[in-house]
Amino acid sequence: MTCRTLSVLLLAFGAPAALEAQQAAARRQDAKCQPVARRHEATFHDTSCNLASWRREADSWRRGTVHYGKWLTAASAIALTWMAAHEHARSTDAWDALSARCRANHANCSVGPDGRYVSALSEEYYQRSLRHDRRARTRLLAGQGALLLTIAFFLLDRGHGDDIPDNIPFPSLDVSTDSRVGGARVGWRWTF
Repeated sequence: MTCRTLSVLLLAFGAPAALEAQQAAARRQDAKCQPVARRHEATFHDTSCNLASWRREADSWRRGTVHYGKWLTAASAIALTWMAAHEHARSTDAWDALSARCRANHANCSVGPDGRYVSALSEEYYQRSLRHDRRARTRLLAGQGALLLTIAFFLLDRGHGDDIPDNIPFPSLDVSTDSRVGGARVGWRWTF
C-alpha cells in the first residue's frame, strides 16, 4: 500500500461521527428555539438562537475531530514508522547482497567512468538499496509529522478547566529561583 493510498484511507475513514448524546442535546436546544419566520423576509426572527445552534454544532464537530483525530494520527505515526522500518530492512538486504557480491569477486564492484557499477546486477542492488532507503526516510519523516500532530491533538483535547485532577503526581513540588546563589531551588513537601 503506498503512502498516498494510506493517507486517503485515513482521511476517508477518520471523519468523526456525532455521538447520540450530542445529537440529543442539539435536538433539545433546537426544540427550545422555535423559529418564527418574518412575513416579508426568509430569515428567522430570533437570530441569536440560530447563531448559538450553529456555534454549538461547530464546537461539537471540532471537539470530535480533535478527540478522535488524536487516535487516528497516533495510529498513523505507528503505521508509518513500522513501514519505514520495513523499507529500511529491504534496503539493508539489498546492500548486504551487494556487499556479498563484492566480497565474492572484487571485479563485480568496479566502477566505470560515469560513476556507475560496471556489473548490471551490482548496479541494480545499489539502486534498489537507494530506492528503499529514500522510501524509508520519507515514511519516517511522515511518521514524525504525524507524531507531532498527535501531540498537538492531545494537548488540545485535554480540556480548558481550572480544576486539577486527583492523579497529578507530586502536586507539592515547588521550583523557584534563588537570587543569592544565582540558581534554582527545588522543594518538595511531603504530607502524611
